[in-house]
Amino acid sequence: MSDTDLVRAKRTGQSLVVRLLRGRTISITNFKDFSGTITKMGYRCMKNETGPWLPPGGRQVIWMKDRVIVKLKTRGTKCGPRTGKPHASFSYMKANGAIEWKDELAKFDYRGKFVFKAKVTAGQAKEKQIKDPNFKYSWPTCIDMQRNEDDMNDWANNCHFGFYKNHFDDTGADKYFCGK
Repeated sequence: MSDTDLVRAKRTGQSLVVRLLRGRTISITNFKDFSGTITKMGYRCMKNETGPWLPPGGRQVIWMKDRVIVKLKTRGTKCGPRTGKPHASFSYMKANGAIEWKDELAKFDYRGKFVFKAKVTAGQAKEKQIKDPNFKYSWPTCIDMQRNEDDMNDWANNCHFGFYKNHFDDTGADKYFCGK
């Protein structure tokens, strides 16, 4: 990970925050406008899926630009603090094209700042990765286990963004095509 990548990713994440958030809430409340805005910002849809972690009818749609992804859960998750609450997050990934949870290095918080998941600093992680290209420093490998559950919930709440009154019209999400 080069310093240029970090600077570019930070600008990209900040532009998402400025464009989509009002405080800690996403201002666009329907799939058509959300996907249109993301696409106009240069993001390409990488995945549109269902899964056992999603409520019935829920979808996870992932867009990517360089090493930044936008992840939307149209009906929230099946369990946990965002059960049934549609939300999105913006993440900095290990590499361009990497979209899996294990490849996530950091999320952007509501201020557009990186919130790294690892208990090592970005510099330490960079050094470790130079020495060992297989070193994985995203969650859960190096999560800071000294944090308590409240700290983890604060972290999650600062970088997962809900919609106004927890309402999101997901019409069309099930038919949205992601090209490679």
